[in-house]
Amino acid sequence: MGLKNKSRAVFILLRPYSLPGLFLLYYVAKVMATGSLGLGVRDAFAFVPIFLAWTFMTMLLEAEHKHSNREKIPYSYPFVALIATIVLVVALAGFAPLIPLIFFMLFTYMYTKKNSIPIFGNISFVTRGFMEISLFFLSLSLFYHAYPQAITVLFGFAILLITSARNLIGDIRDTKFDEVTFSVRFGNRIAYIVSMILYGIGGYVLFGITQAALGVVFPIILMIALLFIADNGNMLHRLAVMLSSIIIAAYILFITGNSYLLLLLNVMFLGVLCNLVFYNLVPRRSNPQDIQTAFGIAPWLTKTTSNKRLA
Repeated sequence: MGLKNKSRAVFILLRPYSLPGLFLLYYVAKVMATGSLGLGVRDAFAFVPIFLAWTFMTMLLEAEHKHSNREKIPYSYPFVALIATIVLVVALAGFAPLIPLIFFMLFTYMYTKKNSIPIFGNISFVTRGFMEISLFFLSLSLFYHAYPQAITVLFGFAILLITSARNLIGDIRDTKFDEVTFSVRFGNRIAYIVSMILYGIGGYVLFGITQAALGVVFPIILMIALLFIADNGNMLHRLAVMLSSIIIAAYILFITGNSYLLLLLNVMFLGVLCNLVFYNLVPRRSNPQDIQTAFGIAPWLTKTTSNKRLA
């Protein structure tokens, strides 16, 4: 494979659809630490080690799993990214950021071993949530050198729950193809219920720290309602990825007092949801032949079929 095609393959494996959410995770930490929406040259550059940490995680995941239908990634890629991450965070903020970075590395290791160590596979959706809040606190440590305040800890806890719910939906999407995940062991019905509970608790935490700002949690309410009736793991996971970004953006708008923009953000998310759910349901001759049914009897309401039971 030529350099151009290899670069393209590596970029795709970085999950570019997740990069806006990654930046928002960094940006909300910056806003919470500094109280300013401004983004100077130093602030923009400080995102680089966060991106490199993400690169380390995704490349190590690909190098470890060796998917037959993907570009082969050598172990040198993630470790070069990790070394660059360490050098940059120390140069930017000293040794304090190494604490959340070490936790990120630990949870990344657990996540990459989800196919070979059954217990790591069963809890991989939670591990992914801890990776997310590790990146949040890593971002926070680049700007704020005191102990985390209660509000940042609670917000991080909400992000943990929301990310775990999102990844559990991803496991539901891949149940037929995975060997060791929570949804494989306990079935999609239980997995759907757990994801709704995680979203519900995460939304409750956000509702509390925003002093009952409905505009921040309304997208989560929509997501939970959809999980009650929708039966399309692929569509739900794509929506869950967008939801994570929407929630962070909504919180930024809340703490900056932009209530009208918060309303517009909710309307935009409702538009995205309706587009993903209903667009392909309108009969068209141009519709792809392999469209999945978006609605049906919710898996958690139906009788479960036999699942692989793994220790």
